[in-house]
Amino acid sequence: MKNKKTIFVVEDSLIVSEIIALQVKMKLNCRVIIFNNGDNIFYKINKYLPDLIILDYNFNDAELRFKNGLEVLVELRKNSNVPVLVFSGQRDKEKAIEIIQKGANDYISKDDDDFMVNLLTSIKNVFKMKESKKNIVRLKEKLKKVVFLALFVSALTLTFLVLNA
Repeated sequence: MKNKKTIFVVEDSLIVSEIIALQVKMKLNCRVIIFNNGDNIFYKINKYLPDLIILDYNFNDAELRFKNGLEVLVELRKNSNVPVLVFSGQRDKEKAIEIIQKGANDYISKDDDDFMVNLLTSIKNVFKMKESKKNIVRLKEKLKKVVFLALFVSALTLTFLVLNA
């Protein structure tokens, strides 16, 4: 049986994080761990090794080390390539572009009517991409073995032909 994927939801609104967690659990059968800010995930990221992080852009606490999702993303990218989906109530296209350029896999506006559909679709796409990359690695390994075997057989055949000439 496959292990459940683990998703971190980083959102300071308990209601929003619970809605996201419920939908992700129901529709994608994933384990969800909720954090109310970006500071907290760095204590748990190595223990739980998330398959994906869903990260809010705005945090409403001036005492935090990381004031927003972009700062969390930049820190994450120093040591991790875990996929990150950033969402926000902002519709600032420049901010969205910056977030993608800094390493987010997607940027989703939570003010859109179809926010949850877009979020779930984006999660599915990230997981499909990860699976495709794994398949490519497996195929490359198989190809290496086939090429090695073909070269080995060719070398044996050539040796046999030379010795019997």
